[in-house]
Amino acid sequence: MSRGKKSTFDRVIGSIERVRKPGEDPAESLFALDEFECDLCKGYIQRRELIQCHYCGRWVCKESCWNEEHLACMSCASVIKLGKETTQLDSESPVRDGDDDEKEVSPGVLDKLRGKMSRSGKKGD
Repeated sequence: MSRGKKSTFDRVIGSIERVRKPGEDPAESLFALDEFECDLCKGYIQRRELIQCHYCGRWVCKESCWNEEHLACMSCASVIKLGKETTQLDSESPVRDGDDDEKEVSPGVLDKLRGKMSRSGKKGD
């Protein structure tokens, strides 16, 4: 892969629209002072049960709208899964004659995110 060309996975991740800024507070319930709204299921839950997605910034409930495998909300996790599958299909495509250049392998986005989280001591909050 040439240096200037992004991988399919990077293009897919780059297509995720940011809904909230990192650290921006979740939407508060108008009916209860200690509850906040999940941006995906629209349920109202306590703040400690919410987690902010690192990709889009949505605040989602950990129990039903968070995907621990991809460290993302369910919405972004489906985009990440699609990106991984597309990248895998791209790598399985037949190699043309004369295309024996070694490809640069860079750490994946999720590996980088896991590294940042482990260095900061955060476990998902």
